[in-house]
Amino acid sequence: MEAECLGIRKKVLELVPYIEDDQHSGFSIKINTYEKALKMAKEETDCKSWDSSLMNSTEYNPKTQELIIEFSNGTKYLYEGFADSLYKEFLAAESKGQFFVSKIRKEYLSNEKAKRL
Repeated sequence: MEAECLGIRKKVLELVPYIEDDQHSGFSIKINTYEKALKMAKEETDCKSWDSSLMNSTEYNPKTQELIIEFSNGTKYLYEGFADSLYKEFLAAESKGQFFVSKIRKEYLSNEKAKRL
């Protein structure tokens, strides 16, 4: 699941140019560069799969305060400005779907902090 996270793939693509600046070109160097970027991205992003009728998975990056939710129908939304404390509440919630409906959906859609990916 971790390698499938959109946030991790995005972060890897952001990191690769910075890592490449310090190295020479070559196939083995490119592989090492992507492996290093993947490791760094995994350290920054928390990916979870859920057994929920509403959502399949979530990804959270505390540095950027971005939450990505993949819903059961396959659509993905990015929630910006998602506080670490709210993410911890979400993780502790017995029902992720009920928490989403009561604490996330209305607040983020009304403030235009949610974007469909």
